Order: sequence, then structure tokens, then C-alpha cells
Amino acid sequence: MKSRQGSTVLLGGPHVTLDPHGSLTTTVADFVLLGEADLVIDPVLDHIDGRAARLPEAGVGTYVRGEPVIGAGGHRPRSVDPAPAPE
Repeated sequence: MKSRQGSTVLLGGPHVTLDPHGSLTTTVADFVLLGEADLVIDPVLDHIDGRAARLPEAGVGTYVRGEPVIGAGGHRPRSVDPAPAPE
């Protein structure tokens, strides 16, 4: 379906964040979004549509010259300790 319709496939979610390289290389994904995808989805879509020359440096994985490249880490908190606990 991807090749017939010329679709671009983006993957995100906990599994992708934990294994971005595997998620990119073992699926038909063109991009993997790490961590909080809503922080990078707009610039990625701008890049796909040709409105932005570069992808965000963190939080995105894709292929560059045929090789998988995973951005530097994603937008994840370093620790959940400072996060407020629900009451």
C-alpha cells in the first residue's frame, strides 16, 4: 500500500521510543518519532512537505543516504522524580 500510494509512514509510541533503530529498520517506516511526538510532529511534517530543509536534531529517526539515523535522544524527562504526583 505504501509504494502504491506514495505514502510517508511515521511511527511513534512507547515501543518506538525504547527501540527506535529496530522500529525504523524492521518496518516500512520512513520516520520514527521518539518521546513526546507532539513536540516534533509539526517540524517533521513541514520537512516532508518541503517547507523546512532540516529535521529537528532530537526526537526523530529516519534514513540519510540509505542509512538509518536516530536523532539525539528525544524529548523525554531525565527523571520522573520532579514530576508532580497525582492527588
